[in-house]
Amino acid sequence: MEGAPKQEIHRLTTSDVIFIDMLGGEHGAASQSGSTAASLSNAARNVAASVRRTADSHAATWIEQAKAESGSTSSGSTKASTRGHSRSASADDARQQTHRTSLQASSRSPTFFLPPGATAATSSAQGSQQRSPEDDDMMEASAWIYLALISSLSFGICIAVTWLATRLNDLVLWAASTASASNSNLELVFLIVLRAVLAATAFYSTRILGDGFSTGSGLPEVKCVLGGAYQHRVLSVRTLLSKMLGLSLALASRLSVGRLGPFIHFSVIVAAQVSQLRALFPRLAGSPKLQMQAFSAAAAAGVSATTGSPLGGALLSMELTGLYFFVHWLPVALYSAIAGYLLGARFLRLDQLAYFHTEARLGLRSNEVGTVFLVVALGAICGVAGACGVKLALLASRKVRFLTARWHLKPIRIAALVVSVCVAHSVISAGLGELFEISQRSAVIMLFEAKSLPLPRFCSSAAHSASVVGLVGCLVGMTSIKVVLTVASVVLPLPAGVFMPVFFTGALLGRAYGELACHLVGPRSWLDPRAFAVIGSAALTAGVLHTVSIAVVILELIGSTSHGLGPWLVLSCVVSYFVSKNLSADLFSELIKSRDLPLALSIRELSMPELRAPWRSRLAIVPVNEFMQTQFPSVYPDTTAAELARLLRSHWTVCAVLSDRESCFILGTMRRTTLLRELTAEESRALAMCAIELGDTRVEPVVAYGATVRSDQREQDDRASTYGGLRIEALMQFDPNVNGNVAATSALINAAPFGIHPMTPYWKVSRYFQMLGLPRIYIVARGRCMGLVTKQQFLKFSSDARKRYISEGTAQ
Repeated sequence: MEGAPKQEIHRLTTSDVIFIDMLGGEHGAASQSGSTAASLSNAARNVAASVRRTADSHAATWIEQAKAESGSTSSGSTKASTRGHSRSASADDARQQTHRTSLQASSRSPTFFLPPGATAATSSAQGSQQRSPEDDDMMEASAWIYLALISSLSFGICIAVTWLATRLNDLVLWAASTASASNSNLELVFLIVLRAVLAATAFYSTRILGDGFSTGSGLPEVKCVLGGAYQHRVLSVRTLLSKMLGLSLALASRLSVGRLGPFIHFSVIVAAQVSQLRALFPRLAGSPKLQMQAFSAAAAAGVSATTGSPLGGALLSMELTGLYFFVHWLPVALYSAIAGYLLGARFLRLDQLAYFHTEARLGLRSNEVGTVFLVVALGAICGVAGACGVKLALLASRKVRFLTARWHLKPIRIAALVVSVCVAHSVISAGLGELFEISQRSAVIMLFEAKSLPLPRFCSSAAHSASVVGLVGCLVGMTSIKVVLTVASVVLPLPAGVFMPVFFTGALLGRAYGELACHLVGPRSWLDPRAFAVIGSAALTAGVLHTVSIAVVILELIGSTSHGLGPWLVLSCVVSYFVSKNLSADLFSELIKSRDLPLALSIRELSMPELRAPWRSRLAIVPVNEFMQTQFPSVYPDTTAAELARLLRSHWTVCAVLSDRESCFILGTMRRTTLLRELTAEESRALAMCAIELGDTRVEPVVAYGATVRSDQREQDDRASTYGGLRIEALMQFDPNVNGNVAATSALINAAPFGIHPMTPYWKVSRYFQMLGLPRIYIVARGRCMGLVTKQQFLKFSSDARKRYISEGTAQ
């Protein structure tokens, strides 16, 4: 699960996220991931230098000219009259120096340049009447190339991580064997010490080299990204490299961790980096929708790289990462999964061996009624066990996150916690015998194939004395211990997946159930305990992750469909899913809710008790006018340079173009980049002068319908200032008194922004954000723009309302 420090989690949930417009048109918001590392609220402070470099080449000259003019006239009568009093030359020089310093270095400098991640090239002047080109193509021509590239790189990275973990484990075994001089007890001590060192190294590598998101599985963050909440550090190269190293070390330490989540994270990072190659793939770099498609296909490649199952990998990735999935994206995901699989088949011969081999059979026509009853019962047991495991893991995750946040400045304590868990894990595994000492995959194969199992020494006597009863009791005990070891391992601040540990635990539980069923029913040719181990592994995974497509994955993994297990796998997964859904949400959804990650919650992320809770009904009917914001970026046909300078001091990407200050009819929306590109040289000089005049003055509040609040003194200053009163020509064109044909200039704006009525209920707003991928929705009544709801604001309101309603219900 997720062990990132609390501070890092807080940054992800508040200001580090850029919400992508997948419906139409803020091209380049996601593609410029290298530039969007700065948060929305702290962008000016973090990337002031890079923002200036993206400005128009003449802007620096205009600023210098403006400062020179301001300096030359600062002690004159014009300044005296506009300010109402005279200033000395020395005081004016000091003020100009202060302004010069603030423009060059201050984090609150009144910059009117492009926002982080935006360039003039990324802001085409296409209006809303033009259709996005990717809407006409299911898969554009260059997608065949970049998807194959993404898949091949993802498989290569996953293969490299697996190879490194295997080599490190072999090296540890060799070193322990060599140093112990054939003394088994001394060899165990050396193994424990070396594996603890690997675990501590994994922690420090992710902490020192990582970017705040190198721990855990990464699936909650990936799910948020695919939901439209783009965050650069989640998809940075630094995160990729540190997590690769950390995962290799964690796997070599033999903790109960898996690879599925981190491998999906690796693949999506690769897709994000490839999408920045504007010179090679311009359409991919300029289209958020194509990037989301590439991310989704990359997730399928990550699952395929983990399990070697292209078909099941594509389906499983849809269930794990998708809120709403475009049906025509499925062939794209399958192509990506198979492209990487061919690479694995070439170098690892994945097509020539089964990932999990078994000879177990469970015929469909042997005893339908008895088999159905046994499979349904096993599915229900796995569903209950899965829900209990999710609750236990969530409690442990909260405790570890609290400790890591508390010890954030004392990493030695966190390292001690990691080492302690690793030592305990190694000691317990050594005591439980061969099943826990070998790799998890080898242990699963043994449960699927072996008719007799190697048991711990303390279980051998009981198994011999009481036959099957002792064996079942021993397996149940081993299952319980494996649950504890898995929870203790995956909540540590290390890269860790949960698929293989859960899969192994389900195989143990299924084998115990199968042995007990054979003992109670008696010797039957149609009953095979190994078959129940296969079914149990799938059912428990479905109960923890709420993924029924795991049945398809297992059919691919066992390498044959002739065992008669297909229908029983599907039945057990479906039963486990519904039983677990009625008790708890899936593991990653619980983590998303626990950490307040930026994701609009849907039926997928909520359990049945939550869906039926009274607070859901109360929240669903809340009208949007109760949580909309009436203060939002807006411009008018008569907007002056001074007003625009104040507006540009705040960070925004899209503003509303309103008809006038009285009626406030919405004419459309205009991107910041478009507005700046349309400025004339004189207007740019005016903005530079107004920026200097503003100095370090903070952004003024905005009244209802977006009109800027200004004091009477400032209004006098604006009217008196030569530059401040200059009207913007690009906006004047929307004044019917100046240009009666407003449609001629509609290419500058999106004339059809998404708007809803103020009485639209919450549940509809939620569907709009989820299904359409909108970053903002305008609230419009009879053409009048009443307010705005951004996705970030909506998610915060949803989280606060959910907590408030739950606390009120608990109090009652």
